[in-house]
Amino acid sequence: GTIVDSISKLHVSYENACHALKYRFFYPNQSIFDAVEATGKEFSLLSTSDSDDDELIGLLCKKDNSSIEEWLKNFFDDLSTKYKNKNIMFIRIYSLLGKILRFLYEINIDTKDLEERVISVYSRFDTFHTYEQFFLWMRELCNLVCDKLNFSLKSYHEHTYELVDNYIKNNFEDNTLSLNDIAKYANMSPSYLSALYKKNNNQSISDTITSYRIDAAKEYLIKTNLSLKEISIKCGYANQYYFSTSFKKQLGISPSGYREKYSSL
Repeated sequence: GTIVDSISKLHVSYENACHALKYRFFYPNQSIFDAVEATGKEFSLLSTSDSDDDELIGLLCKKDNSSIEEWLKNFFDDLSTKYKNKNIMFIRIYSLLGKILRFLYEINIDTKDLEERVISVYSRFDTFHTYEQFFLWMRELCNLVCDKLNFSLKSYHEHTYELVDNYIKNNFEDNTLSLNDIAKYANMSPSYLSALYKKNNNQSISDTITSYRIDAAKEYLIKTNLSLKEISIKCGYANQYYFSTSFKKQLGISPSGYREKYSSL
């Protein structure tokens, strides 16, 4: 805020600072662009709709390229109708870019390369002479945002799959282990997690739990003298009868038959 000559006037400095924030657009690395210095005008002209900008962000998340292009065309048509001053038009575009970059930053997506593109355009602003140039540049930038979101989502899904798979591997011995428990650990809905896991593994979570249990049981049968009851408990089965049924269903042979066949090899 502005410098004041007494503590009693600090509220004036604070109010001026709040007012100034309306005309500055921040990026995560603290780069600042001052709209007032750029045009020397009040910006009541630039009343914008957050819902409109949020609509574009929603389209970017969906990676709906045709709708994004249509949104941008409407956006620039509206700009060409309202603003004849190129500086004011640029501030409106910059404001929109700020919202997009803040959104990416908030979901932990690196925006450094996008920021550099924006700064580069700002430094050669005079080379842009038509709305078509801005439209093409914005469309290219939005395509890059979609690519980032797509890569981020893919990485997130892969990370979640690995997280869940390790959790199952470390907890399959618990006979109460369920999809709801795993979903709670992964912090997502059971239905979404189930679909995500199967997409990455071509196997359901319940089948994966069974697979880990059967593999462990095979090891115990061959390498130890533990009873079927003891093995069933160690492998996460509530009782040995369910264990035997599940084992035979998976391998076509009973646990006792498997032990007899392979323990001597």
